[in-house]
Amino acid sequence: MREYYKISIKCEYENLPAIFAINIVGIEENAVQSRIVISTYIWEFQSYCYFLGYDILKFINELEKIYKYLDGKANLINFSEEIIIHFEVFEKGSGRIIIGGQIYCPVLLEYVYPSLPNTEIKFTFSGLITDQSYLPEFIQALKDFLIETGISVQSPWES
Repeated sequence: MREYYKISIKCEYENLPAIFAINIVGIEENAVQSRIVISTYIWEFQSYCYFLGYDILKFINELEKIYKYLDGKANLINFSEEIIIHFEVFEKGSGRIIIGGQIYCPVLLEYVYPSLPNTEIKFTFSGLITDQSYLPEFIQALKDFLIETGISVQSPWES
């Protein structure tokens, strides 16, 4: 089993190449430490977070529906809802998909500024465009990751 996985999908931002990636940097029994990377020709953003195997499986199932019907929305939301990523078909039947979301990043400022405890940055993005033809490879990479690692995909809220 590898220690690092890079799962990415080609996209564009303002008609120029861009990348959306989920880099898996740590694996636990039912959770993965990930680095979300959004890279465009103008800016790049990276944030660390945890996803459950269940979150990833749910996202895969929703992506497969988008690919099959060229309609709908797929959400990747971690259990603390600090990360909300969505892939949404914006022209039904066209295969064009917009990627956007919100990422909350805690900022530990209380050591420097005690009056600012529990401070966070909210990064909202939209405008990454991909095509449904890139989904099969992206979906397969997510599936391969789950299979290779054997991470639990059972819902933590079900017994």
